[in-house]
Amino acid sequence: MDKRYRRILNHVVERFADRLGDRLRSAFVKGSLARGDAVWGVSDIDFVLLFDRPDEEDTKLRRQVEREALQFEGGDALVIQRVAGDRLSQMDEDTRAYWLYACES
Repeated sequence: MDKRYRRILNHVVERFADRLGDRLRSAFVKGSLARGDAVWGVSDIDFVLLFDRPDEEDTKLRRQVEREALQFEGGDALVIQRVAGDRLSQMDEDTRAYWLYACES
């Protein structure tokens, strides 16, 4: 993975880990970045957070972190998705298979 992506991802993980603490179950990328065929300056940075008990403050933090990412070269490509822990288990088999196929832990 291009190290420029890592700078952005590390920032996102640090910010959410501080806020979510033990509610954060997993953080991963999906799509071209997970597959290893992302093109710097073209590909989105599809970042997914899996955590328990989402609340309004989490939504505010997502918006804030997306703004902060703009300070990094390429940060405008960041797309943060959040999935509540129980939501993944509620997905139908095809949807869950897509998530598991498209994501890298």
